[in-house]
Amino acid sequence: MACPQDKIKYKLCTNECTAESCRDTVKVSVGTDCVKAKITSLDSIKVSICEVVNVGSSGSTPERTAFTMIAETNLNGLRVVASSDNFIGQAVYADHNDISQSTKVLGITRGAVLAGNSVEVIDGGSINDPSWIWTDGPIFLGANGLLTQTAPSVGFVMMVGKAVSATRISLNIDRPIILN
Repeated sequence: MACPQDKIKYKLCTNECTAESCRDTVKVSVGTDCVKAKITSLDSIKVSICEVVNVGSSGSTPERTAFTMIAETNLNGLRVVASSDNFIGQAVYADHNDISQSTKVLGITRGAVLAGNSVEVIDGGSINDPSWIWTDGPIFLGANGLLTQTAPSVGFVMMVGKAVSATRISLNIDRPIILN
């Protein structure tokens, strides 16, 4: 799908969008950085892009990329969320048991929020949390948005990143593998 460039609110870094299942992303420039943004709605009149949050230092590759959306329910921090309605809806916990969410996973919440408030969703890059105790290897979506290093045996498997240290993960949401 080609992006109507004159309708995008940010300058494109490249002239094409990438599509993965039901989600569309576009690389846009924010200051001197090139980051990913999710397209939240597309019609013949306009393209809207979620707010892009650049957490890296100016002039460097961002440490992580994120966007904001509304929480449908109370959400804890550092949990995987999905869209409640094909990437136009609100954020809800993703769950490997709900196959209908396999193409709707968005990223990881930065912090806790109450229902109806904006939540920052990290969708790429590096995340550090001193309470984590990871071992080297893949990290998967578990139940109720939890991160786990044990691949699920039912529903769908989705690798969301890789532990690069005991307290840091490299977030890279992979395509789902449907198990049943």
